Formats: sequence, C-alpha cells, structure tokens
Amino acid sequence: MLNVGPARPGNRRLLSHLATDRHLHHEAAVTYLDMTPVLIIVAAGFMALRYVSRGFGMQEFLVLAGVGTSLFYLLLYFGPAAVRAARIEVATLRDQAAVLGTVGEVVLIGSAQAEGVRPQPPTLEVTGDRLTFVYADPAQLDALAGRSLAQVDLVLQVRHAPGATLPALDAPDPGTAVVPARLERWLP
Repeated sequence: MLNVGPARPGNRRLLSHLATDRHLHHEAAVTYLDMTPVLIIVAAGFMALRYVSRGFGMQEFLVLAGVGTSLFYLLLYFGPAAVRAARIEVATLRDQAAVLGTVGEVVLIGSAQAEGVRPQPPTLEVTGDRLTFVYADPAQLDALAGRSLAQVDLVLQVRHAPGATLPALDAPDPGTAVVPARLERWLP
C-alpha cells in the first residue's frame, strides 16, 4: 500500500510508505521543508535586532542574538523536515538526498542506529550502535552501502537559492530486509 500526502505550502511534501513483506513490517514517513521562509524570517529577525540594538548596549544585543539563534536551531531540528522510520535502507536514503541535491546542498542532522560503523568526526559521531549526524554530507552514507538503518530520526536540510523549487519525490522504498540464514528457520 502506498500513501502520498498532498503538497503543502512552502514546498513541503509529505510522503509515507507502508510496505509489508513476509518477514518484516516497515513504516517510513518523510517530510521535506523548503528553507526559504525560514531564512527570510531569520534575516528579518536579525534586521530587527540590529535596529533594537541601537537603543541597547552590546550585552543586550548579544543576548537577543543568542536567543534568536537558539530559536532558529530549534525550528530546524524540531521542524517538519524529518525522516522518521523504524527501518530504512541506506541506498533509499541516499537516493532521496541525491534528488534533493539537484536543487542545492543537502546536509543530514539527527540520529540512527546501526552496528559496526566507524565514526567520521566531526560530522558522524558513533556511540555504541547509535549514529549521530551533525551537518553530515550525504556522501558519508556511501560508507554504509548495503545496510539498513534502524530507529531513524534525521533532518534532510536543503540549502538552495531563493525561489528554487524542490523536486517532487516518490515515497521511499524501504527495500527488502535481508534476514540472516540462522534466523530463517524460526520465521513462519
């Protein structure tokens, strides 16, 4: 079954995919956000801060700038530009990032779970089996080729020229999960 949500204001596309095979149940929800309105709001905020700072001292200005920056990053992280999935193939995620890369620069922010991954500081941190992407280039996913990521909570941030339109994307295909031969006998 394939569900593709309608286009929303701000060039957002809500894509969801529900696939069931004989072994695993995959759910993936992907949302992409055009960053243009966010950048306009931040620019207007900094212009207002500059105007207000003329009546205040430098210390007050720095406090206001710090609050504005914090709100900006909270909006980026908790905004709707996210990939959340119980399990998704790395190749699928890489393909989606490549499509968005035709418009501008794509960076990954967030976390996922996979075993046996080497850290690539400062953009890919690894703690146990937990991966943390900090403004990582999608090319770093090439080192994870042929794998699946679990417990995925990523933001795909697209930095593009003002007025650029994000391409329409198909729902991601979580692929067929490979079940180890030792576990095959225990499955129906």
